[in-house]
Amino acid sequence: MKLFCSLLAASSSLEIAKGLKKDVAETMDFFQTVQLRADHLFRDMIQMHRDNVEDTDKRNPGHMEAQFRKDLTAKLAALIGINNSIRTETKTDTNRLHTPYSIFDSNPESSEKRPVIVYAHGGGYVASSVDLYSNFLTHLATETNAIVVAPHYRLAPRRMWPGQFDDVKDVITWISDHPEDLNADFTKMIIAGDGLGAAIGVSAAMQVAKNGIKKGDEYVTIPIHGAALLQPQLQMLNFDTPSYRKYNKLTLRKEDMAYSMTHLFAGERDLTLQDTLEYGHLIDAGMKNGPEVGFVDPVKWLSKETLGDYVPENLIYEETEHMWERKLKNRITNGSVSPLGQYDRMLQSIKNWYMNANEKDVLHDDAEMMSRRLAKIDGMNVKFEETKNAMHNNFCWSQAFTGNELVQLGDEQVNDFINGIKALLKKPSAAHDEL
Repeated sequence: MKLFCSLLAASSSLEIAKGLKKDVAETMDFFQTVQLRADHLFRDMIQMHRDNVEDTDKRNPGHMEAQFRKDLTAKLAALIGINNSIRTETKTDTNRLHTPYSIFDSNPESSEKRPVIVYAHGGGYVASSVDLYSNFLTHLATETNAIVVAPHYRLAPRRMWPGQFDDVKDVITWISDHPEDLNADFTKMIIAGDGLGAAIGVSAAMQVAKNGIKKGDEYVTIPIHGAALLQPQLQMLNFDTPSYRKYNKLTLRKEDMAYSMTHLFAGERDLTLQDTLEYGHLIDAGMKNGPEVGFVDPVKWLSKETLGDYVPENLIYEETEHMWERKLKNRITNGSVSPLGQYDRMLQSIKNWYMNANEKDVLHDDAEMMSRRLAKIDGMNVKFEETKNAMHNNFCWSQAFTGNELVQLGDEQVNDFINGIKALLKKPSAAHDEL
């Protein structure tokens, strides 16, 4: 395997280095080179699919690509191995939705009520699955001694916004309404996730914790003990942060954000939006003074060390007659896709937070801005950790995720994430505080 990886990395070293900033390229180690090459291969497969798809409009083959991505995810899950050793399947049974979800429980015969972790997987709204994450979720349940619930939320473009948010909220609501199904301690419910899954999970959690769910003529809130977010994407407003500028050519890019957003909001792949994101943001003159824009301002919320010599561009883009200016304004500021743009009163609905960001990730600054905002709110417990030299999806290159003891690049980050969750679980619950 090491020989294969060596050949893979060596054969493409020039291609990998192309477009990278010199200081970024010089600090990459061997296995990161392999990770980046694997990312290139994945992108090449997507492009080959596009080149060979017969379609009258090459700009909008979203639904055709959806099945291809689903098949690709299934093949990758099969290659890694689907771990069903402690897994059971069920679904909600509400009037409107019947969302499937998996339960990972390492000790189902226990009479002890244990914490619940609701984990929303990443994948940019358009890819990935619980099957692909099955090793990681098994490891998470075993190491934390918690019951892990993983919603099978539907993907874009076949399920557009706010479908993913609705699916995860449906699962949180259902398991809270039926505690006997899990025999769990719901005073210690943790919301967790990675990437855009983190945004889906924490936004749904804040919604039920602050605004509640309707039962009869009343709205009843669901207490959320804490949030544990791994490499989270927390806003779709400002794509001109220092980390977006510096790491845009690594394993997550602005073009990926444009792809996710066009499929999520319109069910298609739109190149005009991709070009707009390359400019840096989607903020127009009507939004520039809005509170949401202030909440995602790097100059206001990032540390001096992270900012470095960063000077923001003009936040206002040149207006056109393009459809996105009509569609996106209210959507990208919505808390379900930009939880960093939420008011403090919503953030306060979850008191305990743990966030782990990759140093070399366009999403790094989202996590740091959220952590620093939370730290300024009275009564909040916040811990932010940065995994040095790591790129996006570093945790996937771990023994816990792949089930392969030879894959260890992300082991340290996985251990830190699990320890972060354990620390959250040790904190007194809201119910305990009221006694």
